[in-house]
Amino acid sequence: MSQLEELIQEGEKVKQSCYHNSEYGGYLDGEAYEMWIAKCTIYLEQKEFPKSQVDKFKTAASSAVGNSVSYYEQMIGILKAILAMKLDTVQSVRHLHDFKDKPKLFISHSSKDKEVCNKLVDLFHDIGVQTQDIFYSSLEEHGVPLGEDFLDYIKERFNNNVFVIFVLSRDFYESKICLAEMGAAWVKSAEYLPILIPPINYQDMEGVIRPTKNSMLINDVKKLDSLKTKIESIFDIQSAIDFQRWQRKRDEYIDAINVFIEGNRPNDFDVHIVEFLDTHVKNSRVKLKMKNNTRRVIKPVEIEIYAKDEENNEIKDVFDDYLVTSIILKPFEETVLYLDLNSNNQNFKKRKIKKLSTHNEWDDLG
Repeated sequence: MSQLEELIQEGEKVKQSCYHNSEYGGYLDGEAYEMWIAKCTIYLEQKEFPKSQVDKFKTAASSAVGNSVSYYEQMIGILKAILAMKLDTVQSVRHLHDFKDKPKLFISHSSKDKEVCNKLVDLFHDIGVQTQDIFYSSLEEHGVPLGEDFLDYIKERFNNNVFVIFVLSRDFYESKICLAEMGAAWVKSAEYLPILIPPINYQDMEGVIRPTKNSMLINDVKKLDSLKTKIESIFDIQSAIDFQRWQRKRDEYIDAINVFIEGNRPNDFDVHIVEFLDTHVKNSRVKLKMKNNTRRVIKPVEIEIYAKDEENNEIKDVFDDYLVTSIILKPFEETVLYLDLNSNNQNFKKRKIKKLSTHNEWDDLG
């Protein structure tokens, strides 16, 4: 029992022993009452309680002895209010401590992979992980509240008891924020699991996460079952999803992921127009980005550029084909190329060009 609680109990006893009746009503008087008031005043002055409450107590105390019992009721009410405030503060601190000690799930990902990562987060919910225990910045309910500083929010709520999921893709490795998160997890020795989005595979893993680290493909059935068991253990999930329902949710997830992967599978060699730098056909320039999406060395040979009108119809014989020399792309390498365009169709009206597209040829150097 705290000292404040003892003073409240003592005050209730003092009221019974020091209470008197008169023609003007009840009042409190006596040495025990005065001593109790003095002890309460000294206690309140020694502690960091709200000054307004302490001043109210002292004002009531200055007129309490020998006067109406209402002064006592005011003093005891202030003590009980301060006690309630203390208990609320202790409970809040305990709640924050419990919140920070609870395990958290951090989904480190590229925002460009939001579509597939959303499905992964939904699967974690199906397993039984609560919304407040997941940090995933691409969904508002899992991210930083509006107006909060990102770094301060993470520092306040997450300690070493965090399980990090790295959703690895080519876009992940191109994100400075993702690479920083990877390095931070490695430095803090936080437990983590790399999950790969094909076509990236184990040989493509870079940075501080080595290919020898236990990892999984995002659509691996057996490892998803193992991940479910691990998540249930980390978060101490008591009401686990029953196995038949889990199989159905898992298979629905895998079907959706496979559709995403197939629909987003890049060409082995991709060339796309970044910018058409001049609306004139004569002496126009186009900025191209070429990317090797394979684990082989390739050499671009020829690029054909097609002009299209506002109805997306191809306009024939507008530009010459371009032979590419002295460019070799290593696995997953990309480069930028500027081409000056010269139309071979003298009668073509320049204003009709609305869009440019390409067709490419390349050699596989192995």
